[in-house]
Amino acid sequence: MAEQKRGFIAGFFVGLWNLLNFTRRLVFNLIFLLLLIGFVLALRGGTGRLLDEHTALVLNPKGRIVEQYTSEPAQRALAGVLGSKAHETQLRDIVRAIDAATADKRIERIVLEPEQISAAGMSTLHEIGAALDRFKASGKEVIAVANMMTQGQYLIAAHANQILLHPDGDLLLEGLGRYRNYYKDALDWLGVDVHLFRVGEYKSFAEP
Repeated sequence: MAEQKRGFIAGFFVGLWNLLNFTRRLVFNLIFLLLLIGFVLALRGGTGRLLDEHTALVLNPKGRIVEQYTSEPAQRALAGVLGSKAHETQLRDIVRAIDAATADKRIERIVLEPEQISAAGMSTLHEIGAALDRFKASGKEVIAVANMMTQGQYLIAAHANQILLHPDGDLLLEGLGRYRNYYKDALDWLGVDVHLFRVGEYKSFAEP
């Protein structure tokens, strides 16, 4: 009786292990299949038609403008296959696209659509602006188009020859007073301690 019970328990765990092993292989095979489909679609999509004369480059970065992606290549490929929206755009890709358009005689203007940029640092915005200035210096035109713009988006659009804003659109300018520098890493490296003092019995905001 005891041997029969042990045999039942062993069979249960063996069956459970086989189920988990099958599920694991199925998931990995599906991921591999999706990546393979994405790779094939990327190869097919790379054979676009040649540019015509008097072409305009539509520049519409999406998401955060970053120096490098925060996710792994496999994750981005899987997200692309599943149709997920891009949440990050590399700065170098934007600058390279603008510089390539500057050198291409078939491209006469850039249509800039900054509205989908969610976040970007000040240095990043200035670098994109410098690339747009190089494009304009070659005798070409930049046109910015938007329904509404935040301050960072407007900083890029300000480098355009003209800005086309929807008549009922908004322009949100907050100023630079909200950008505060806090050099925590530098203070830690220098061994500097920060002491905060509160002034007033009911004052909760700290003053250095």
